[in-house]
Amino acid sequence: MKEQEGLDKIFYEHANADFRGLANAPKPLFFSSKDSAGIDGDIILIDIIKKIMKNQTSFRQGAEVFYHNELCYFLLLENDMGNPDYRVRYTNTMSPFRPLNISEKNLILEKIPEHGNYGTGHNSVIQTTDSDTSNMVYHRFIPSNRSELEPTAVYNREFCIDKLKLNTDGSIKPLVPKVSRIN
Repeated sequence: MKEQEGLDKIFYEHANADFRGLANAPKPLFFSSKDSAGIDGDIILIDIIKKIMKNQTSFRQGAEVFYHNELCYFLLLENDMGNPDYRVRYTNTMSPFRPLNISEKNLILEKIPEHGNYGTGHNSVIQTTDSDTSNMVYHRFIPSNRSELEPTAVYNREFCIDKLKLNTDGSIKPLVPKVSRIN
């Protein structure tokens, strides 16, 4: 298997909590914002970019994959790290190998300059085992004056944790980045 520049590799295999379901080696999935040609071998290539971003070309990198109530969610980064509109969109599906459920309202995390929140991007979802609670861990850029994003702010980041809330239909409620602690 060969990798080209611009590819983010994700390994996926759904397993039971005790990993008994992980019978085979993880299945590699590839997501690319560029031409996906050139990957060889017996891999599964998902051309998810066109489906998720539709007529947009701003998908750049990273995908967080998590399960909730038998749905598989993909959180995808839009725009580049230095772009003021660096943000997170999502889609879900019953399986990564089935058609995606793409909502028109799939933007879940973005800057809120009046709160001093910029560059909300790379993320992970943490699910607690004893409840139905999920939290999103992400980074944001720290402007020196908290009111304007200067070019060097992309090098100054802070990590945040906010509750990730899902609606009964499986859609994700947009997050409002906070400066305070979660309870």
